[in-house]
Amino acid sequence: MFPEHATSVEPLRSCSFSQFLGFILLCSVNLLGCYSEQISPERCFVVGPGLNPDIVLPVRYFIIQAVDSNGENLTLSPGADAFKVKISPLNKQEHVRIHVPPPLDRKDGSFLARYRLYGTVLGGLKVEVLHQGVAVAKSPYTIHGPVYHEYCDCPEEDPLVWESTMRCPAEEPQILKDFESFPAIDLQHLRQEVPRRFANRGGLVHYAIINNQLYRRHSGKIHRLQDVL
Repeated sequence: MFPEHATSVEPLRSCSFSQFLGFILLCSVNLLGCYSEQISPERCFVVGPGLNPDIVLPVRYFIIQAVDSNGENLTLSPGADAFKVKISPLNKQEHVRIHVPPPLDRKDGSFLARYRLYGTVLGGLKVEVLHQGVAVAKSPYTIHGPVYHEYCDCPEEDPLVWESTMRCPAEEPQILKDFESFPAIDLQHLRQEVPRRFANRGGLVHYAIINNQLYRRHSGKIHRLQDVL
């Protein structure tokens, strides 16, 4: 009697567990869908250096912050495909390759949108940010040209303007902290001493950017950083 009772209960347990697992999965999908529906495209905001043509980076980027209908920032992921980004030249006669990967879900309600130019766009760019086909925030954004690619020979003559455009901080806290233990470092002395002591063990490579051209001076067996990377 007991063996028969045991074998009759086992399928019931298996069936119940499968149903329970399916119920949990269904609830999770529905919850994620409901959370995604809370996004208010017009209340979301888009910010970042990728919308400024004066900031030339290998990969430009900007942040998309998801906001609900109450004006509150979402703090959980609304789904990896919540937003889509389209970027194209304003002048349809310009044919420039632009790589735009899907926005990166940061799992906190914000997304990192990236794009890379493979040529200079003289007429500017049109940036569209969409949520389920609806324009987000002030999309489409217009980036007035020229928008240079990373290898352009387009130096900014005024270093203060360059620092301001790139939003460079006046001080680097980490560098200051690292140098706290060495209050009396004589860089001029190191410049003479390091090549003499270490030239035969590895290498010292001094890089300098002059007139937007890269120069290097090396001592030792290693001539370039590429040799050790």
